[in-house]
Amino acid sequence: MKLDHIGIVVKDLEEAKNYYKNHYDFDDCSSIIDETTQNVKIIFIKVGFPELPVIEIIQPINEKSPIYNFLKKTGGGLHHMAYEVENLDKSISHFKNLKSITIGDIYSSAGHEGRRVIWFYTIFNEMIELIEQKKSKCLICGHSDFNDLIYFDKYPLYIGVLPPKLYEKVKNFPLKICQCKKCNHIQQMDRLSNEYKDILYKNKYSELLSSVPTPSKTGIGKSECEKCFDFFKKCNLPHGNVLEIGCYDGYFLSLIKIDGYNVQGIDPNPISKIAAEKYNIHIIKDFFSEKYFNKNTFDIIILRNILEHIDDLHNFIDDVNNILKPEGHIIIEVPNISFLLKKGALGCFFHQHSSYFSIDVLIYFLSKHSLKYVNSYEEYAIYLCVKKIKDEEKQKIYIKNKNIEIKHYFLEYKKIKNDLIKILKKEDNIAIFGAGGHTTGLVHMLDNNITNKIKYVYDNNVLKQCNYIANIPVMIRSPEFIKKDNPNILIISSYIYQSIILKQIKKMKIDGLKIVTIYPTVKIYE
Repeated sequence: MKLDHIGIVVKDLEEAKNYYKNHYDFDDCSSIIDETTQNVKIIFIKVGFPELPVIEIIQPINEKSPIYNFLKKTGGGLHHMAYEVENLDKSISHFKNLKSITIGDIYSSAGHEGRRVIWFYTIFNEMIELIEQKKSKCLICGHSDFNDLIYFDKYPLYIGVLPPKLYEKVKNFPLKICQCKKCNHIQQMDRLSNEYKDILYKNKYSELLSSVPTPSKTGIGKSECEKCFDFFKKCNLPHGNVLEIGCYDGYFLSLIKIDGYNVQGIDPNPISKIAAEKYNIHIIKDFFSEKYFNKNTFDIIILRNILEHIDDLHNFIDDVNNILKPEGHIIIEVPNISFLLKKGALGCFFHQHSSYFSIDVLIYFLSKHSLKYVNSYEEYAIYLCVKKIKDEEKQKIYIKNKNIEIKHYFLEYKKIKNDLIKILKKEDNIAIFGAGGHTTGLVHMLDNNITNKIKYVYDNNVLKQCNYIANIPVMIRSPEFIKKDNPNILIISSYIYQSIILKQIKKMKIDGLKIVTIYPTVKIYE
């Protein structure tokens, strides 16, 4: 049960809206909603961050409105508190048992996206409104029956590093991951609003806030781009017009450009200016929208690490299809949840990712949109090439693998956690090498007694140095300081770069330093 909004009755909506705007600086208002079942007009005013309840301003339309007499007697003011409930029927029974009186019947509220609503008058003379919680649906098949997988009561909005200005302001939100019982898709539930996505992707600190390195500036991440480029070349696609959605710094597009393709990109991230300045690539600095492009414009569209961020997958891929030429191709790269689950990889669940794809689910989803499988390659990521076909050529695709290794993942996760705790509880001067999303996952796996003993965090990326990891009050330093800092033990917090970092530290030849690697099993080097 969660406080959703506070209801205030007024004589004039516009007058009330201007009052809150001029005197409280609350100017984020909804449009006017006609709640005909109650004979009222309402607007909602946001008062701060999305997790806070909103103010509902209500004006009766006529004398038939249930709030008309309230306005006539009192002149208006605080009218009710509204709560969102998971199960409306159970909540009704609960409040009836508390001797609360129902006011009217259940109805579908226009102000709450058609969700069921009922009113009560409690024994404490409160007027309350109960609103049924919006049911989450599978982003792939629309089914609403899920298995719970993992839940964090508090997980930071930002994974990876934070500049000093933002470290104190970082917010934590619940993070819940579930699996659809029908199609097997794994997704985040109760996802954060688009307001937070704007903060994440348009913020001037976004290069730091992302766990993805900048290949053009640091060289880190080049090998991952080149791996996808190798797959691209193996697909042997004809030359033509190429669009990359979410092009980041443009490094991947630069490889395709050299190979003779006509390229452009779209990305709201400020770091996309590198693509224009360094590689002379035309960039649109915004979220993807088909309004920027003509129909049937592109021969190839690149979606690298994009689909996992999208909430409305079906509309998004339809828009992509509209600007793709007939028989055009889409190259897709997404994290491979099957691979990550098998390895027990930390930090693979976080707020930015709405979906966690296996290759079977991904092919099944794309087949629904007249996109036919051409080629694929799997390891840490899924690399997939699909071709646009006519609707009448569509084939029905079934999910082959109904048993993604969920249980195996949690066994591996638990083993990693127990092994690390066993090693680290004896240590007092702990260091971590790696300042990315993996470290956020690592820190939230360990208990406070251990995280409080983390004294140093190191990273090769100079842009990350002198910044912070969420919930670790330790400034990130260059690895050059390891010898001087003299930690007792150093954990390599990376899956992709673990072997590279291990070689780097061993070359330093630091006497007495114990090095811990996590994959494939926790191992200590002394």
